[in-house]
Amino acid sequence: MNVQLKKVRCSELTNEIEADKRSYSPAAQHEVSVLKNTYDYLWDGSVIRAFIPEAELLVLIDEFYAAVPVVIKQCRKKPWALYVDFLPEKARRLL
Repeated sequence: MNVQLKKVRCSELTNEIEADKRSYSPAAQHEVSVLKNTYDYLWDGSVIRAFIPEAELLVLIDEFYAAVPVVIKQCRKKPWALYVDFLPEKARRLL
């Protein structure tokens, strides 16, 4: 899954949000497939879980969700960019 997430263009993220007319509320963000897949990989990835303690994972997930509004904003500005480029550094490295 991480290889696929590295290839997602910002336009895919913004198109999904626009198509479903989702708001930027935290509850709605959980439903956007790109964001959900990123969360699933970071939280449930067996490789990640083998090397990072759960407490650190919780911080990582919090940082990821805190960054989502900025990621969406940056993706709107640069639809040709890769989504992963706007993620927090630690999340980006783990993908």
